[in-house]
Amino acid sequence: MPNVIEIQDLAAPALDVYARLTGPQLRHRAGQFVAESPKVIARALDAGCRPVSFLMERRHLTGDAAPLLARCPGTPVYTADREVLAALTGYTLTRGVLCAMERPAPADAAALCRAARRAAVLENIVDTTNLGAIFRSAAALHVDAVLLSPSCCDPLGRRSLRVSMGTVFQVPWAVLPGWPEEGLALLKQPRHRNGWVNMPARAAAGKDDVHTRLRQTRFPLSKSPRFLTAYSSLLSFCREMLRIKPTSKS
Repeated sequence: MPNVIEIQDLAAPALDVYARLTGPQLRHRAGQFVAESPKVIARALDAGCRPVSFLMERRHLTGDAAPLLARCPGTPVYTADREVLAALTGYTLTRGVLCAMERPAPADAAALCRAARRAAVLENIVDTTNLGAIFRSAAALHVDAVLLSPSCCDPLGRRSLRVSMGTVFQVPWAVLPGWPEEGLALLKQPRHRNGWVNMPARAAAGKDDVHTRLRQTRFPLSKSPRFLTAYSSLLSFCREMLRIKPTSKS
């Protein structure tokens, strides 16, 4: 049976993770993240993430959230009407369901580098919407791993998770230990050097050329080649450069 708690006090400390903690505070002080929507929460549970509490509209207790609650017996479920939750969180909930979860242990970047045949390397991606979209695309392209520079935003941010549709939990990812020196040292290992293809985000080649060459690659993504702080170093060990031609609407 779900442990349903009707919200009586919007200032209750248990609700801080949903209303008052900033992203960095949620990450570093509480060691948690917040997943939004039943699909994203389900994928987080499938990946082994541990729920701390739920926040949802009352109607979802026997609706979209029912299968989730059945998987998490005893987990506190804070509930109220839609208007009360909007006043608490400051925005209208998408699908009316949030779940605070413990952050998983960070993956080892070196181990991912050794295991991945095809990886995306992200530098300075600071927009959470863009990051979520990249993860969704990585899942569609069957990318084995996503490696992030320390300056990237958090893949477990609420908006990033929602835009990714939960694929952040399906594609292995890790933060590189340092950029560019330490990160490049990992990527320059012999296994990777022979498979590197440089694909700047604003550039590219024909569709068939890209598809043929992406079977075993490591490709860095940034706003534009000129934003890659290690661009010249990357070019020094990239095997070839591909440019995706933009399509014009007729």
